[in-house]
Amino acid sequence: RTMIVPSNWRKTDKLISQLQIPSQMMLGLIKREATGKNKPGNLIFPHGADKIFPLDEVTFIGKTESMNDLNRFFGVSSQLPESVVII
Repeated sequence: RTMIVPSNWRKTDKLISQLQIPSQMMLGLIKREATGKNKPGNLIFPHGADKIFPLDEVTFIGKTESMNDLNRFFGVSSQLPESVVII
C-alpha cells in the first residue's frame, strides 16, 4: 500500500529501525520530493538508518489484514485504498 505521510507526523527524529512498524509489514520504498528548484525527487530503498518525513510517499508490503494498522501507525482515519498489487 502506498500512502502520503501526514503533515503532522511527529516521529521524524526516529530511525526506521526504532519505529514500531506494524507486524507482518515491511517498508519497501520512500519517494521524497526534492527541496529547491529543478531538483528531481528521490526514490529511497529504506534501511534501518533512514527516517520517514512528513509528505513522503511511502510504500508498504504486507498482509492485507495488516493494512488498517498503517492508519493507526500514522494517526489517520481509515480509507479504502485506491489501488492494490496482488502477487
